[in-house]
Amino acid sequence: VIFFFNDTATTEIYTEQIVGSVRCVQETDVQYKIDVANSEYKNEALAEQVKKLEKTVKVREKALKKLEEELATTKNDQNEIIKAVQEGGNKDLISQISKVVNKSLTTS
Repeated sequence: VIFFFNDTATTEIYTEQIVGSVRCVQETDVQYKIDVANSEYKNEALAEQVKKLEKTVKVREKALKKLEEELATTKNDQNEIIKAVQEGGNKDLISQISKVVNKSLTTS
């Protein structure tokens, strides 16, 4: 952009305003690029955190499933002990419990 004025003072004022505007635009552009870079960095960091959390959730879900299976096995063992006691009476209680416990140990 070229301005032609007869008055040199006016030309200098316009030139200073243009230079100031260009600096402002450049600074804004640099700040925008910095903001974009920071945003991308934060997004990558958040994505990493999400991946770690997803892995933790999967590990905990597997552990919970295993605990649920163990609980079901324990309930089955308890039911078998109750059934053994009801069928065998008190005199064979220890042998009946031992059979159920040994059975559950070999299947685990």
